[in-house]
Amino acid sequence: MECHPIFSNPWYHYLVASTSNQIEIIWNEQGKENTSPRQRSNSPRLTSVDEGIYIALMRKVSQYSSRNVQMVFREVSISSIRFLTKYIRGYKYRQIEVLFDLYRKGGVDLFGPSKIQYSNGAETVVGVPVVEELHGVLYVIEGNTRFYHMFRNGAKLVKCLVVSNVTDPLPSDGCYGVDELLLTEGDHKGAKRYEQFSYHHFRHIEGAVRDPATSLIEE
Repeated sequence: MECHPIFSNPWYHYLVASTSNQIEIIWNEQGKENTSPRQRSNSPRLTSVDEGIYIALMRKVSQYSSRNVQMVFREVSISSIRFLTKYIRGYKYRQIEVLFDLYRKGGVDLFGPSKIQYSNGAETVVGVPVVEELHGVLYVIEGNTRFYHMFRNGAKLVKCLVVSNVTDPLPSDGCYGVDELLLTEGDHKGAKRYEQFSYHHFRHIEGAVRDPATSLIEE
């Protein structure tokens, strides 16, 4: 293929952690059958975030700080995008349905800018899928698992944040179509997951969109 150069209660335990390409939501069900109505009412809920606010947070990513960089939310064709890695972590793929369920219950557009609100007042911004446009090709920066899950479930279009006019090189030379991706149980990271991986060019999106002062929740 040619390519151009935390909440805690007896029902759920959510741990939102940083990964190389996306927000990982680790979900462990804990005694769901034995929870009371009050405990269930304390479940996290998803609410919308203004697109302008989310884009302003993304400006804190060093590669996106230039005024020349343009960012817009729109739908893209899954078949047209290219992935920097061919590996999709199996455990993430199995857990992603939890995030989908929050979107459904919150009445929020799938993968639109949003945040999880917790019963103790803390909140966590949910990262959206991000692609960068380079020479007419869209490369996935965030959201490998979400794009792949949608593809496997028959979706053709996915809403995401499209970033253009970025001058920094991509963090990897990988270039794969969605039909070339592989589910793996291995925990590939960095150079083991990405071809010619460059941490210097890694987009630190997680730290930009999520404020530790409000996102981190003590047990």
